[in-house]
Amino acid sequence: MVAELGPQSYLATAFEGVFEDAEINIENDFADSMKARWLYADAQLNAAKGTIEELRERLAENEKEVATLRERTITPDDLTDVIHLVTEKRLALDTEVKNAAERIVEAAAEPESAEFQNAVKDHRAAKSDLEYYTALLARTGSIQKAG
Repeated sequence: MVAELGPQSYLATAFEGVFEDAEINIENDFADSMKARWLYADAQLNAAKGTIEELRERLAENEKEVATLRERTITPDDLTDVIHLVTEKRLALDTEVKNAAERIVEAAAEPESAEFQNAVKDHRAAKSDLEYYTALLARTGSIQKAG
């Protein structure tokens, strides 16, 4: 009947592939249909779409994380500037330590005087800061060399 209507008929179009499926089902003793294959392919496509959306979401999250990391990362030029500033601060502190030491020597005759005690206090503070900035300079210098 389908053959009599011709290959372009509505009925022939609707049954396209069905007869082949029936022959394969008979030969292999199982039941498969165009609809079942279509439903399976559709489910796989929908699952893939879900996976694609999940991957897009993860990519967007990763891009945000990368942008955040870039904002927090110091550039080589910034590091050079920091080293320069720390070097200047260290030189100023070195001068401050020497000046405070000179004031200590000048006021050494009166160790109970405010001038002597202030010079000692200033010397200790400047020396402590100098040690910190010297260590900071060493750390930033080693970071720059490693980069």
